[in-house]
Amino acid sequence: MSSLLRSLVFVIAVGSTVLAQEPAPAGEEAGRTRVEGRTMIFDSGERLDLERSEIVVEGQICLKQGPIELFACAPGGKDHESVVVLRCKPQNLHLALISLGLRDRAELGGVGPKYLGDPTPPAGDLIVVEVEYELDGKVVRHRAEDLIVNVRQGRSMARAGWVFAGSSFAAEEDPETGKPTGRRIYLANRYRSIVTTYHDPTALVDNPTREGGNDDMFVANGELLPAPGTRAKVYFRLPTPEERKEMQAVAAQVEAEAERETEEEKRG
Repeated sequence: MSSLLRSLVFVIAVGSTVLAQEPAPAGEEAGRTRVEGRTMIFDSGERLDLERSEIVVEGQICLKQGPIELFACAPGGKDHESVVVLRCKPQNLHLALISLGLRDRAELGGVGPKYLGDPTPPAGDLIVVEVEYELDGKVVRHRAEDLIVNVRQGRSMARAGWVFAGSSFAAEEDPETGKPTGRRIYLANRYRSIVTTYHDPTALVDNPTREGGNDDMFVANGELLPAPGTRAKVYFRLPTPEERKEMQAVAAQVEAEAERETEEEKRG
């Protein structure tokens, strides 16, 4: 299925959900989606650059140090345990990722975490996430993994990239009766989880390894991050063939290390 057709399918699916009952949190700017050359600018400011095969979303740093379960959330999400909060609508970012030709887990068989903290790695195409901000008078740009510390290993999160998991839909229930209303909810719009380190079936983008099944595995890297409130840009882009190969090798190494640890625990 072409990316254009898949984008249309997603728009129809989201259009049938109860988005009207999910008001935009304060801080999200409304506008009109427009096209400038080969760049689409969505109504919340997300920029899809087809020439560079990347998406740019503005936001701000919200955590410099401490435990995290997400790398990025949208306004109204879990900003107390996210490195950055992005000024975006999850549905717009999902559509932009599809437009880059990326496939989510629904298109790849639906494999992935079924509950928060499920160690099952998500299915979906790999992407690179990078962050740009000003620090000490200089503009710096880092891979998202470098801004996260694996506390068990005492080093930056492995550069295994990120998976376009695609969130999920769920049946809406009447809050008073608990009975289904017959409508569906796009869960990334409700829970606002954009990029997660701790596996979450509602997340748009997820950690590709089983380390995502542990909620005390990662903390923010205070040595590289600027102060909370610092403006930032987050880039979601397609990996080069070399990067994809490297990320797959790193993920395989992480899995092998996890297998060894599991065997050692059984023997111990």
